Amino acid sequence: MAGSCKGTQGWMRNNQLLSQKLPACYLLRCCQLKRCIAASAAQLLSKALKPKLIIILAGYDEHINRLMSINDGLTSRFPESLQFDYLSSKDCIRLTFELLSKEKKKLLEKSQVDFDITCLQSPDYDFMKDVSERFDTLSETKGWANARDVGTLTKTIFGKTIECSNGQKMQLSKATILEDIDFMILERSHRGNALKTSSIMTKGPKKTGLAVRTKTIAKPVAPVESRSLAQEDTASTEQNAVIETRTEGSIATTKRDFGVDDAVWYQLEKDKALTDAQEKEYLRLQKEEEAQQKAILELKEEENKATRELDEARHKADDDA
Repeated sequence: MAGSCKGTQGWMRNNQLLSQKLPACYLLRCCQLKRCIAASAAQLLSKALKPKLIIILAGYDEHINRLMSINDGLTSRFPESLQFDYLSSKDCIRLTFELLSKEKKKLLEKSQVDFDITCLQSPDYDFMKDVSERFDTLSETKGWANARDVGTLTKTIFGKTIECSNGQKMQLSKATILEDIDFMILERSHRGNALKTSSIMTKGPKKTGLAVRTKTIAKPVAPVESRSLAQEDTASTEQNAVIETRTEGSIATTKRDFGVDDAVWYQLEKDKALTDAQEKEYLRLQKEEEAQQKAILELKEEENKATRELDEARHKADDDA
């Protein structure tokens, strides 16, 4: 709904609700979303609208709870709820096998290429345990979408198997499955940590326009005995030292909201620096994987080129004979 001037959306919403053709959803300006939801919540109990309305809210628990927190009266106006449990690790493995079986059937019909999926069709105990543990870890990540994410994972596994095949026979390997699941776990964990850090940074007291000047926290001087121990562990603590140094510098230069304690601000800056370091490491691994895939494609192209040259030489020899 788009009102022609200020104040017209209210009566437009009332007229739409009272009409026989009820809309499926409303598109409102974000700045007035909270006020509009509060007004709509009050109308849900009106005698004229109550027998006409059936409202279904669907989403993740966190999103539904955030919506309900906008207006306390919404909770009592949605008396029934359906909770869908996550797929178990066994269900995820079975679904992966079913999706790959469909790909095997399509591949056999189109190109007569055999796709061997024995490692999932008859898995051994150790492999089944490893895959189950990884799916359990994935189900605990933020935003896990059950069957949809299993489908995405299956497409990744199938694509990598095609890249590693010789064109005549495809064989699904255990290493490919475990590597792709591990990569998805790393990606989801990194994304969840980044969102968690950003949400922590945005929370806090309301801004007052004032900034607090803080002094740089000086490092305490280590005693002689502890210095010798610190020298032995220099390599393992180098990354943490860099993160702490950046954090201390940011405390002195970054403005913050009034009332935030030094310890809290120091921890937030340290978490932010750690997240940046993890993101750089993730990008580095991604570039390495792209370079490996590029090298594999180049090797395949060279192999195909050599095969074509050999065939041409044979045909030429036959023609000369």
